[in-house]
Amino acid sequence: MGREGRVEAITAAGFAVQQAGLDCDQGRGRRGLEALAQAKRGGVKPGSAEANELAARHRSSIERSYDCDDEIHRNLVETYLADERFTRYYDDVEPGLAQFVHDIVVASYP
Repeated sequence: MGREGRVEAITAAGFAVQQAGLDCDQGRGRRGLEALAQAKRGGVKPGSAEANELAARHRSSIERSYDCDDEIHRNLVETYLADERFTRYYDDVEPGLAQFVHDIVVASYP
């Protein structure tokens, strides 16, 4: 499978997981979203130690469902901005949260 096919498969799988509320589990997933929203509201800056920890926790939540290496993680958060379903999933919790999650994940990688 080529790169585009992998990205599309990841996008579909990731969205299905999140739609089902399984990005961690129902309770933990909601707590993870709330922690991200609180960090955004609190002005946590991408690239900071706190933001990098949140990005690592985000990746860990994904890894409960499928393998998520650095490239997959970066590509997945790109879909948070490119696919309105992902954007809505995050922005329904906190306006601008999809952009924030994207930014902290991208900044967490050298």
